[in-house]
Amino acid sequence: YETAKKNLGLAERIEKKNQTKYFEGIATSFELRQAQTQLYDAQQGYLQSMVAVVNKKTDLETILNEE
Repeated sequence: YETAKKNLGLAERIEKKNQTKYFEGIATSFELRQAQTQLYDAQQGYLQSMVAVVNKKTDLETILNEE
């Protein structure tokens, strides 16, 4: 979870820098799109890790309540 959170922060910073470069004419639309795709992938990874944490917590609570 923490790694996915850090990856998301990094992807957000990279995408923002590429947006700035694109609007200044330094980066191409392909480079911007690539950074955006990486950001979306990082967002998906973060959400998946959050779901995994919730599922494991639910599993643990189920086990503890059975005893």
